[in-house]
Amino acid sequence: AIDFLEKCLTFSPKRRIEVGEALQHPYLAPYHDPQDEPTAEPIDPSFFDFDNGEQSGKEALK
Repeated sequence: AIDFLEKCLTFSPKRRIEVGEALQHPYLAPYHDPQDEPTAEPIDPSFFDFDNGEQSGKEALK
């Protein structure tokens, strides 16, 4: 558990464990069930476009 946490909490993103590597870590092996994998449709990237140039806040309410 300590090895897993150290790798996940490494400050430098370049040295931090990636998601795929984290999921393959031996600490998580007992919790992985290939028959019970969640699935979802991909999210449209525009969903994350919060800064689309529209006014918000007090200026938009005037």
